[in-house]
Amino acid sequence: MSRSEMRSPPVVASIASDSSTDDIVHAIVSAVATATDQSVVDIDPPLYDCLDPDALGRVIETAENAVVEFRHAGCAVTVDSDGTVTADPVARGGTADRSDDSPPLS
Repeated sequence: MSRSEMRSPPVVASIASDSSTDDIVHAIVSAVATATDQSVVDIDPPLYDCLDPDALGRVIETAENAVVEFRHAGCAVTVDSDGTVTADPVARGGTADRSDDSPPLS
């Protein structure tokens, strides 16, 4: 496997059960930035271009056993209603190298 195909380990973050939508968005962006070794301001495209954060917040805040999965900025992202956010880098050249491979959440 070439260096460009190597994957970094997933980054896992936690959010409190009473987290706001902004807290959830911050956890996602921070996890993706860490997983892809870039600054939160350098993530492209911005998270808001990939999904509706308010819709995500409503799902996570109101559903008892919700899991939302999507691709963003080179990561497979999972947000679980138990407060777990996981950003798992997708290997370059893999099937989902870009976040625009996933339809927007709305």
